[in-house]
Amino acid sequence: MIVVKEACGTSRDRLSELEKIRAGRRIRELENAARTERYWLPKVSGLMNGLKSSFVIEALYALYVDDDVESARSYLYLAELVQLRSYFEFIRGAFSVMTSPLTLGFRVPLSNAMHLRKPLSKMRAPLLRSGSANRFAYFESRVQQAAMIRDTAGLQSLVEQYDDHANNKSPNLRLRVDFFRALADGDSDKVQQSLEALLDPKEIKRSNYHNKQIVIGQFLGHPAMWFAKAAWINGFEIEIEHPLVASQLLDEKPLDDFSNPYGFLVDPEIQGCDLSFFGETDDQSQLDKERANQKFFQSLVMHHGALD
Repeated sequence: MIVVKEACGTSRDRLSELEKIRAGRRIRELENAARTERYWLPKVSGLMNGLKSSFVIEALYALYVDDDVESARSYLYLAELVQLRSYFEFIRGAFSVMTSPLTLGFRVPLSNAMHLRKPLSKMRAPLLRSGSANRFAYFESRVQQAAMIRDTAGLQSLVEQYDDHANNKSPNLRLRVDFFRALADGDSDKVQQSLEALLDPKEIKRSNYHNKQIVIGQFLGHPAMWFAKAAWINGFEIEIEHPLVASQLLDEKPLDDFSNPYGFLVDPEIQGCDLSFFGETDDQSQLDKERANQKFFQSLVMHHGALD
């Protein structure tokens, strides 16, 4: 068991802060706007980002105030459906998903929407240029994808490549490589040692620095929360007591409630939608996919009216 009583980046009144932010979120207005606004891409993008953040806030509230784990997971599932729309609808959205470890890192694994893990593990970033500033973040997302579906062979292969990158990066990235290598090797002692190092208050202060500026960083540490969940996904059920690790979300009990009352959001696996994933190559077919996906979502706006 790993026990850390304090973590840099948490405030004593974080629940009060969460309640204030939640009170300021107007989810119903966002829902109605998303249903009825003219399909103008910049407007749609802003609405989706607002909804995604609001669903995550609701998930945190359900977990930490209402002590309702299932509701928290259901909200995280809805937040992922919003993220998927961004992925499918915009090439730049797909690129963002795959070049930000935080973006990929928590909603689907923590929601336990098991049916979405495999398709999400196949996502790739379009327009990715070798040597770009986002290359390392993309590579880390790929390692997380392999861990999410317990792909040991894929994880081992990626870790070898990841190792070379990490040698030229900061020490905290070295810790991440060691964690994934321990997962790939199936070494329970090293998995726990790596998690202990990643959950150390000094490391949390460094790795969660930017994330703590938003409310989620007061409750779920980046990347500590995701790595703890990855350990459980891969069979290492290490009990953790830590201010920035929601231990209630670590177990692998599948989500039961896939309710989606929003006609402008789709679950491509459950609903079997005709949507295309983007690929890594920068060619005209990527634009064709983007337009086809946008037409699909435009049809949803046309066929679903406002809430009563």
